Amino acid sequence: MKKTAKEIIEDFLALRLKAGLNEVSSHNFEVDVVKHGVVYWGVKHNPSTYGRIWRKMKSDKAIEAIDVLNIVEKKTKNSESTWILQTI
Repeated sequence: MKKTAKEIIEDFLALRLKAGLNEVSSHNFEVDVVKHGVVYWGVKHNPSTYGRIWRKMKSDKAIEAIDVLNIVEKKTKNSESTWILQTI
């Protein structure tokens, strides 16, 4: 079954949450989500596609499909952006 880029992101984030990892950074969408789509779903999208969809998902502030109630940017000293996925 083909997955959309949004569904691949949701699946990737759900697996991270199940593993107890509630933080996600920019590099996850540039590298890890791209690999996840190819390995698990046989779907290729470029990093900018995932990045664009992630920006839209963040603006909604919730991802109901995986029980994320809020997405908060984490303040770090690093130039890379990191977000905390807040769940139930």
